[in-house]
Amino acid sequence: MDYRSKKKIFFYWVGGVWLGFVAVILFFREFFPEYLGEAVYGWAAIVILIAARKELSQG
Repeated sequence: MDYRSKKKIFFYWVGGVWLGFVAVILFFREFFPEYLGEAVYGWAAIVILIAARKELSQG
């Protein structure tokens, strides 16, 4: 896999993470405002776990 395709996959991944983050915030702000903080922390934890798993699988 060359550098350009790795860069493309990285930017798609970052874009997907941001899109999901915004969707979680908007959904919880509209329907469950009292759980917004927990939703943000949960989303961050999921992203960190996915990134760690991806990093460990490469090594």
